[in-house]
Parts: sequence; C-alpha cells; structure tokens
Amino acid sequence: MADNFEEKMPQFLHLPIQVMWFDANELTFLALLYMLCSLLGGWAWMLMLLLPYPVLKYKRSQQRGFFLQILYILGVMDIQGYPDASAKQFRE
Repeated sequence: MADNFEEKMPQFLHLPIQVMWFDANELTFLALLYMLCSLLGGWAWMLMLLLPYPVLKYKRSQQRGFFLQILYILGVMDIQGYPDASAKQFRE
C-alpha cells in the first residue's frame, strides 16, 4: 500500500532549528529571560528590553555551538562523547 502524500526532505540537514530569525539557543535564552522578568516583575522588565540585543549580537559573532560550550564550562550540561572538564587525560 503506497502513501498518498509526499514528505519533503529539508535541503540542509546541518543547519540549526530556527523560529523566525532566532535559533533554538536564542529562543531558550529569551524564554528564560522572560520567565525571570515575570517572576521579578517591576523594573526587571527593563532587562527584557535592554539585555537581548547585546547578548544575541555577541552570540552571533561567535562560532556555532558557542552557547553549548558556555553551558559546559559552567557545569550546567555535559557534552556527550567527551570527558568532563576536570579530566587530566583524554584517550581515544
């Protein structure tokens, strides 16, 4: 039995997921900033107006994967297939 519809394959499989002009890491940053401003309220909303532009501009000037490297350095997440930051030797 054949399918009656066609599925399109993305042209570039290596590109990150994008929503409008933001990639997944930028959306994560904006969502966390929004939640922080919602919790703090008041003048904290000025952060939502002032902070994203310079942070996203700096992030876009760096290599791809910059955000994940920062999270790794801070100890928030691990990069699979690599030892943690405290390892003295790495053998393949």
